[in-house]
Amino acid sequence: MSNPNDLDKTMDNVLNSVLPPKTLRHSGDMSSMEAKTPAVAEDIAGLAWVSNGRIFVKDSESGGAPARLAPSGLKVLVNGVPVQETVPIRESDHIEYEPRIELIPPCLEVVISDDGLVAYLNVAFSRRVEYVLEDQEPSTLLTLRAKPVSHPGEPPDLDQALAVLKQKGVTYGIHLARLRQLRGTPEEGRFIVASGIPPGISQAESVEILFGQGKFCLSPDKRNNVDFRECRRLATVEQGQLLVRKIPGKLGTPGMNVRGEALLPEPPQSIQLLCGQGTALADGGNTVIATTSGQPFCEKHSRTYFFRVESVYSINGDIDLSVGNVRFVGSISVRGNVRAGVLVYSAEDIYVSENVDNAQMVAYRSITIGGSVFGSTVIAGCCNRLSLQKVAGQLAHVINQLSLLLQVLEEVHANPRVRHSNLGFGQLLQRVVDLRFGNLPAEVHNLLNSLRRLAIAVQPEDIRASLIDFEYYFDGINLLRLQSIEQLHLLYHKLKVLASLADEAEDTGGNLVLKSAVNSSLAASGTISIVGQGCYCSRVEAGGDVNVRGIVRGGHLISKKGAIVVDEAGSDWGVKTVLSVNPGGHVFMGRAYPGVYANVGNQVLTIKEDVCHMRVYLDSQGKLRF
Repeated sequence: MSNPNDLDKTMDNVLNSVLPPKTLRHSGDMSSMEAKTPAVAEDIAGLAWVSNGRIFVKDSESGGAPARLAPSGLKVLVNGVPVQETVPIRESDHIEYEPRIELIPPCLEVVISDDGLVAYLNVAFSRRVEYVLEDQEPSTLLTLRAKPVSHPGEPPDLDQALAVLKQKGVTYGIHLARLRQLRGTPEEGRFIVASGIPPGISQAESVEILFGQGKFCLSPDKRNNVDFRECRRLATVEQGQLLVRKIPGKLGTPGMNVRGEALLPEPPQSIQLLCGQGTALADGGNTVIATTSGQPFCEKHSRTYFFRVESVYSINGDIDLSVGNVRFVGSISVRGNVRAGVLVYSAEDIYVSENVDNAQMVAYRSITIGGSVFGSTVIAGCCNRLSLQKVAGQLAHVINQLSLLLQVLEEVHANPRVRHSNLGFGQLLQRVVDLRFGNLPAEVHNLLNSLRRLAIAVQPEDIRASLIDFEYYFDGINLLRLQSIEQLHLLYHKLKVLASLADEAEDTGGNLVLKSAVNSSLAASGTISIVGQGCYCSRVEAGGDVNVRGIVRGGHLISKKGAIVVDEAGSDWGVKTVLSVNPGGHVFMGRAYPGVYANVGNQVLTIKEDVCHMRVYLDSQGKLRF
């Protein structure tokens, strides 16, 4: 059977856990305590706790040690005596806690951005901070802890804010409406209260490049045909042409910071123009001009532009249909062949390292061909004047007819009855042509056919396009497709520009050098030298001498102002071979066969038997000598 004392202790514990605890005494009116004393065992020490900011104590009912209080630096009085260290406390003690109170003044701090364009105001209201006791559970050692309780005060007013801004030197761009809101709708934090004006952004210098970059264009003509030989467009410039113009920069507008200080804009970024070969600075370094004709290039590195003009257009390979026709205002160097179906036009010299096969080649100056010429037309020293002289009559007649046509159209269109009719321009044009200019379409086509047979070295691209338009509109009923007299005026103007090319310098003294020619047409304003196998069934016409280190068999050799010198002329089969010079020239043949004709002026020497080392010329009396 269990010990009776143990049974009594167990019953007491059960009763204490069920019944409410006894009320603890506290300094002041203990009857008003709302906190309940926790159930405790009789054999434990006294307890102390904090509830709602007040200190409560319960003594040990079994006579145990009293509870202890550690003030932890807070101001606590026990029975009127301030407590500095841990002390025992009982229910009978009068315990007081005096809360610590801090008064924090309002804070108005002005912060200005690094660039001086924005002023911020950090706003914190005044505060009364009271440190009250934190609630704690019952413990034998009560270590007091306090927590701050903040009570906001009054927000700053407009005058206070303005005074702080003035103290910081903020005088410009103050937002008065925002400052008034600080009082009307109190709010703490950081606010923008002044804004300056930033300086305007300066416009950097720039360049205007006035030359094209070259392109590949598959533009169909008005019949929707595409000439793939004319798809590649080289960028070219003439000597003295303006290549680039520097556009000055613009200084931005001044700004103002919040201190009222002027803010100067950054100076405009500058551009540097550098010139390479074929170019030069002009206009005080603000423009670049071409000092030679050729292909322009531009390289850009950051804000530096480097310009040059290559006077020689180099092609490292063949010119064929994949390359297309080549027109260039400088010299052309072909490290390969010129293949069938293409045209090569140069305003200076042409050099071809290999052969020319069924092509057209024209140069204002000299042409050098390292190989042979087959079935081709090659002209050196040809200018537009010499070419256009052959069609000068046709060209002048068509231009005159078009001028008359435009006059008639303007007079007819001025008639009120015509102007107010429903007759379109194309219909009016077709009627006028049918009535008064019936032969004009045929004359236009004949002229264009003649121009196609000519080699015009640097025919401008817009002129070439206009000639194609001419051919289209004057074909059948296509005149009806012209929509205005302005279109016809433009075509007429382009034709006049073409005619003006006939005023160029007459002769450039171009020479032609090649190895051999077969079934070709060769012409040069200077000398022609065939330095290889010879010349077969070809027409060779030179302004100066014609020299053939080989055989001339068939065809016609002509020297207008010089001599013809050939190693061998004609053949055993009597192939007709004609060598012609003017009266002041002579013909020299190392060997000649029957069928060779040597013409000096109007006199002809016919070779009827094999001869060697023959010179044919006119003596002082104008008689033919050999």
